[in-house]
Amino acid sequence: MSFAAADEMRRWYGLVLDLWLARTETPSRLLLERSGMKLRDYGDEGNRPSLLIIPAPIKKPYIWDLTPSVSTVLACLQAQFRVYVLEWPETPPNGPDNGLAVYVDELILECAKAIGEPAVLAGHSLGGTLATIFASRHPKHVRALILLEAPLSFSGDPGAIANLIRMVPATDALRYVSAYPGTVLNALSLAASPGELPLVALARSALERGRSRSSAQPSPGRALDSR
Repeated sequence: MSFAAADEMRRWYGLVLDLWLARTETPSRLLLERSGMKLRDYGDEGNRPSLLIIPAPIKKPYIWDLTPSVSTVLACLQAQFRVYVLEWPETPPNGPDNGLAVYVDELILECAKAIGEPAVLAGHSLGGTLATIFASRHPKHVRALILLEAPLSFSGDPGAIANLIRMVPATDALRYVSAYPGTVLNALSLAASPGELPLVALARSALERGRSRSSAQPSPGRALDSR
């Protein structure tokens, strides 16, 4: 199965979840719309400072605002932040050179200018990588930087996935394999360090519980011997 086919299955699974989950999203207004992104404004005019949530390009933005009881957006509004959420489209921006420069120096920069003041950036997953690059290149637009599960390392050890990334072909070559990077990253993560994935950890835990139960139960031979 190609990466594109795997991503299509993932998208269909997401659509099914969309139909099953009854979302109750916080009211917002569309502040900015361009080819490649949308910027939603949830805030009250009197709320400060501004908070820009930058999700991963391969994730739905509404995970930050599913229902009032589990809404990051609503919690931040109640904490008096002026909340903005950047939305990425299903497909990447048009053009052959839609790399980091487009995301950082064009799309996120437009959002920062539309906000009109230095904002706290909260980047999740790959969105954290983009937020970090943006903060380093455009510090005057950044009040603070929050990273949530971002694939970055500021230590001397880059992690298990770094060795595999060095072996991956250039981005231009990957475009011939798949237009969607999501499953490529999943495959790299699994190959680099399978023991760190939650599903694998859960499976290992279940196996350990099964072994402990089986060792606690006496075998038929032992039971007869005990008689």
